[in-house]
Amino acid sequence: MDIAGSATEGHPLYGSPTATPLVGLYKYMTQE
Repeated sequence: MDIAGSATEGHPLYGSPTATPLVGLYKYMTQE
């Protein structure tokens, strides 16, 4: 399930450059 990936499409928070590291961390954590 790629919630973070879909969120980057239009989400004001995850779509911002400053949140990119957070998205990467979130994706890494959801891999478990």
